[in-house]
Amino acid sequence: MNSKDQKRILVTGSKGQVGVELARQLPTTFPSAEILMTDRTSLDLSNLTQLKETISQFSPHIIINAGAYTAVDKAEDDQETAYIINSEAPKVLAKISKSTDALLIHYSTDYVFDGMKKEFYKEEDITNPLNIYGKSKLKGEQNIVSIGGRFLILRTSWVYAEHGHNFMRTILRLAQERNELSIVNDQWGSPTSASWLAEISNLLSQRFFSKHPLESGIYHAVCREETNWFDYAHFILECANIDNVSLIPTATGVTPTKAKRPTNSRLSTDKIQSKLGILPPPWKNEVQRIVSLILKETE
Repeated sequence: MNSKDQKRILVTGSKGQVGVELARQLPTTFPSAEILMTDRTSLDLSNLTQLKETISQFSPHIIINAGAYTAVDKAEDDQETAYIINSEAPKVLAKISKSTDALLIHYSTDYVFDGMKKEFYKEEDITNPLNIYGKSKLKGEQNIVSIGGRFLILRTSWVYAEHGHNFMRTILRLAQERNELSIVNDQWGSPTSASWLAEISNLLSQRFFSKHPLESGIYHAVCREETNWFDYAHFILECANIDNVSLIPTATGVTPTKAKRPTNSRLSTDKIQSKLGILPPPWKNEVQRIVSLILKETE
């Protein structure tokens, strides 16, 4: 039985990159809170009935939706599952959150844009996703916004962590196996660490519980400054002191993928700075920190 005064936080996708970081950070910030960390085995986001039952029973004050269908190429052939997890599940979460006056923190993606804009994308720019993953995530955003209530949609990009499957870990692994790597150099964005995303979600949760005013809406939550995959890979190797691997720049399309990717994924962080007072760190600072953590693990 839940204590009436006890803070309750429910997290989906606790085994994912951001979920693991939330599992590390939330108990330290909220030592007396009841925190329910759920993953695919304990709370399947494609099972909407189970989702409703679990959340209604737990009655959280904050729901952090770190779960998603993120297999971008696979989604092209598995559209139904992608839409259920990325758009229908957020709709369920939004309805429950609104009915109980809870806060919903939901993560979205740069893939809601087509990448044709020359400048950084702002939150209000026209969306036009190129692939099923992006379309399903956009529908999730639209469902949350249309339902209303208290919500923060954090659009992010190029997420990585010291754990899980991501570009950083792949580059470090391949650098041990090969002396030459071909990397795309015409897709631009900002690598964003899962630990920073968890950190700001933690901060926003604190503000919610302390009755700090939070303006519901969509916010771009990425690290500052820009790069492309080629320069990002080069910096990863530089941070790891690996100098015996040659990087070969290549253009998008040379190695075709099932799903199209936007060439410009640069997101403006002006709104999250002005409205929420959050100043994202430069992407290089976070990459340097996470690479050093990975290297310590392998020592």
